[in-house]
Amino acid sequence: MAEPEVFPGSETLDIPVQLETRNKTRARSNSKVYGKPGGIVPQAHSPNGNGNGKGGASNGHSNSRTSRESSSNRNMTRNASSAMGQSPALARPRIPQRDQFAHIIILTSLNETFDKKTLVVPTHPDVLKLGRPNSSQKAPSMYNGYFDSRVISREHAEFYIRDGIVYLRDCNSSNGTFVNGDKIKEHELKEGDNVDLGVDVDTEKNKHQHHRKIACMVESILTIPIDGTTDLNKILEDLARDQECSKRSSSEVEENDMSPFDAAMFGDVTRNLEDVTLGINHDFLSGLFMNNNIGTSSNLVHSIRLLINQLHQEKMNNMKLDSVVQFLEKYRTEVERPGQSVVSKLKEYKELVEDLKKKNNKHKVRILELEQNISSRNELLEDLQFKEKEAGKNLQQLLHTLSEERQTNDAHSKSISTLETQLQEKTRLISKLEADLSNAKLEITAKETTIDNLKDELLQKDDNLQSALEKNRDFCEKAQTRTVCSDMLLMTSIAGVVMLLGAYILK
Repeated sequence: MAEPEVFPGSETLDIPVQLETRNKTRARSNSKVYGKPGGIVPQAHSPNGNGNGKGGASNGHSNSRTSRESSSNRNMTRNASSAMGQSPALARPRIPQRDQFAHIIILTSLNETFDKKTLVVPTHPDVLKLGRPNSSQKAPSMYNGYFDSRVISREHAEFYIRDGIVYLRDCNSSNGTFVNGDKIKEHELKEGDNVDLGVDVDTEKNKHQHHRKIACMVESILTIPIDGTTDLNKILEDLARDQECSKRSSSEVEENDMSPFDAAMFGDVTRNLEDVTLGINHDFLSGLFMNNNIGTSSNLVHSIRLLINQLHQEKMNNMKLDSVVQFLEKYRTEVERPGQSVVSKLKEYKELVEDLKKKNNKHKVRILELEQNISSRNELLEDLQFKEKEAGKNLQQLLHTLSEERQTNDAHSKSISTLETQLQEKTRLISKLEADLSNAKLEITAKETTIDNLKDELLQKDDNLQSALEKNRDFCEKAQTRTVCSDMLLMTSIAGVVMLLGAYILK
């Protein structure tokens, strides 16, 4: 029998465990929301609809049992996922994006201060406020974050989603916010966490007037895909309807078919007597002070309570003894029952071992084939490595040649750039000279026209000069003749005058 222990058969045996755990996990969510088989797993509720009994023993037992079941389910899921060879990071669901998923958190009261709430948590920076409502605000309901309690602030805390995770943040409340007994400022919430808003307060005037904190448990956190046709109100109503059905079914199961072992170990089987016992204390246990104006003596009330508690304890002890007897009888029948299941499991183990041996032989053949393929591929790899080395050498040579070519190209580019600058300067100079030459040609043509005009004027003036010279010559000749004549006349006149003067003188 040592061979089955050595053979790794646990991997195959853990597959049904993983499937069962997944079904349990899926059963916690609403089947109408996810569109998959399974519904909400009915929680342990009392006949009055509360998941926790009113007695102290039942309350502690139900909380501890719920925490043990949730931790065991998480351990089973973790072991199954590790047995299948999947890491927790790969098995973790994908974080939904904003505005494509609706996140719903279901809160169950631990002290009967409110009905079960189904809240839609928005994505950060939007938040869902938790607190005491104002007079102008809505009344507390199962779909909002308002609570009827005097120990919490009007804006006590808030829920929001960030990176697909539900967070609870305290809004500087007066009595504080607690998660699993620890006071928090901001904390990540998971399924099974206990959340307390405020603390229990006893007034000094009347000890019966007791204001209780809001104590609740995160029953489940749902992520629902939404689109343009999704109606969140209808989804919330379906969730509430399924929760009521599961509550009624769980109450019937607890009343009709209670485990003898649980009844023996934890008690709380006399529901009717427990309700009668706690009905007297309902005025201060419910958080409301009821003044019924009945003048009953406090000693009498105390005595009646003691008697009822003693009767209740006796009844519980009798029921525990009966349940222990029933449990022992069932245990004896189970022990005396032949181990057919063990034999069938051994047969299954043998068949499993044979199948594993066959698979092992197939794996060995496959390993040989893979080794041959690996050897051939190693040879190909060596050839490729040699070719890679040759190609690397050629590449180095080409890179060296390319660097030299780049250097020569840089030198040529520099010389070309200098020649281009010189060519641009000479082209600029030639264009300037051409412009000067064109201007000089224009000036020469203008001067030639001016010279031609001057020549014409000079010829005309020469002609005028010749004519003037001829006229001057004629005028000079005429003037000479005139001068001679005038001289002769003058001389004649002078002679006459002289003669006259001489004659006068002579007279």
